[in-house]
Amino acid sequence: MEVKFALNRPEFAEFINAATHRVQSRDKHASLKATLANLALWLLIGLGFAAVVQFYQRNHESVDMLPLYLAVGAWLCAFVLYLFWGVEQQKHLMRNMLSDSGCTLIEQQVVLTSDGVTVTSAMGTQSVAWEGVLDYDETASLLCLYVDNSIALLVPKRAFEDESDMAAFKQFVSANCRCDS
Repeated sequence: MEVKFALNRPEFAEFINAATHRVQSRDKHASLKATLANLALWLLIGLGFAAVVQFYQRNHESVDMLPLYLAVGAWLCAFVLYLFWGVEQQKHLMRNMLSDSGCTLIEQQVVLTSDGVTVTSAMGTQSVAWEGVLDYDETASLLCLYVDNSIALLVPKRAFEDESDMAAFKQFVSANCRCDS
């Protein structure tokens, strides 16, 4: 069974998101830990901010309020820039993670045999025995054959001529991979 395709950047970005979620979901408490750490940080920032406001409220007659207003404005600007920078950094990573001359975005051929999976492109050939395919998963537009926690051989669903070809591919993979998850 063989499939030919060339991945595109949106498909790879979808895989990165799926692989990240996959790794994070293996630690049942990762989301809780991140939430608690963020909450603690923002609580400290809020307490510090509240202390400054409290100081100015108690001493408003003898203290110039302009520095407080400037500090609040600077803090709000920094917060907005922090959010904007995070979004822009993520977009930058997704745009520049792959090279147009690398082996991910070029024409590929995936061949499934009873021995394993072989991926061939103009850059070379990679073969993985079925014992090396640890899991199989799919996203909205990809079939992912995981060879490690966040590394997978990717096959876009659009590469199949019809649903029956994709179903046969999925069945073959499911019957042969280790599928640890």
